[in-house]
Amino acid sequence: MIQPQNYEVYQWFDLQALLCEQLQISEQDFYNYERKVGGDYKNLWHLALRSVLPDGVANGTIVKLYFGKYKLEPDESKAWENDFIQAWYNLHAELGLDESQNEIWVEFNW
Repeated sequence: MIQPQNYEVYQWFDLQALLCEQLQISEQDFYNYERKVGGDYKNLWHLALRSVLPDGVANGTIVKLYFGKYKLEPDESKAWENDFIQAWYNLHAELGLDESQNEIWVEFNW
């Protein structure tokens, strides 16, 4: 007989709020990060899609995200990515995950 499994599912906007807190930015600046660091248009959502969601995500879906599976190495020409990368790795600890927990389930709704 198949046994059901229970998973804790995080909401993307809750994780985004934690990332903004770590980056010391407003949630609006998550989509317009250049307001904080200057220069051309910089969108942390696009960076997240490219880094931790390389296959993209659709509204209303639950996706397993991994810590450490995706190479979050910054492009040297985009030093501003370092802040996001550090915040992403800090999120693992902030969620209270132990070292053996390298994945979380995340629901995306907008």
